[in-house]
Order: sequence, then C-alpha cells, then structure tokens
Amino acid sequence: MVKVMEKVRETAESYGGGDFKGMLSAVGMAVLNMGGGATVPLFGSLFSGMARAIPEGVSELTKEQLAEALKSGEARLLKFSKAPLGAKTMVDALTPAVAAFAECGGDIAASLEAARLAAHEGCMKTKDYVAHFGRAKNLGERALGVPDPGAVSVSIIFKAFAKTAAEN
Repeated sequence: MVKVMEKVRETAESYGGGDFKGMLSAVGMAVLNMGGGATVPLFGSLFSGMARAIPEGVSELTKEQLAEALKSGEARLLKFSKAPLGAKTMVDALTPAVAAFAECGGDIAASLEAARLAAHEGCMKTKDYVAHFGRAKNLGERALGVPDPGAVSVSIIFKAFAKTAAEN
C-alpha cells in the first residue's frame, strides 16, 4: 500500500503536462505497471477510471467534472473489485466519499471536505466488519476492531484532496 501511494505521489508531482486527464492517466498507468498484489490493479483502475471522464486539455476542473471523474473511477474500480459495501474493503470508504462529493451543495473545497468526512466514517465502520474479500478474509473475526487498510488509504487520499482544495 505504501509503495502504491508513493508511486501516486511521485508520478503526480513529476507529471510535466498541464492537464488533469493526462496526469490521472499517468498515475493510473504508473500504478498498474508496478505489479504486485490486489491493491495495484484496484488503485490503478481508480485513477485510470477518473481520467476517462475528464475531457482532453482540461487544466482546471469544475465541480461537475470532478464529480463525474470520481464516479467513473469508482465504477472502474468496482468492475474489478466486485466487493459490496460492508465487505471490509476500500469500497466502504470510496463509495460514501463519491456520493458525499456529488450530493454536497458547496464548491469543490466544501464538497471534498464532505467526501473526506464520508471516507473517514466509512473507513472507521470497517473496524466492525468481518472481511469477505482480499487477504483480510483469511483473518475472519480476528480482524474485528481494525480498519481495512484499503479503506484507510482511500480516507487518506480524500484527506489530501480536501487539504489541497482548502489551501488553493
């Protein structure tokens, strides 16, 4: 998980283009090309899916464009994950965050803050779930009381999105 997040940061920071579609595509491909466990294709799919919804050459996203990108990324991840809500996966943080962003009546910063809160709440709920997908399913009830690592990562991503939007 740490290596994936480092690759996301490294690729986003070093991206030389000025458009969101290209940057998210580069992030998605960089993650997908890492190889490794289940986290790699899921996060790669999330970022690649987000890129699919953004028009070419867009250097500043509208709230509506970002909402569509988040929905597209979620749909792409769900195509591969198949995990429903309540299965102790990253979906438990991602799906509420995407919905909260879309439903918030505020600007991008306010909507990302709503998404951050929803992702955090979804992440914390995973402490009470028995895992049915991924490696954690092998732990059964021993994983109770511990949040899902993928949900934690999604929560951290939305925290970074919200912080960046608030600062800009």
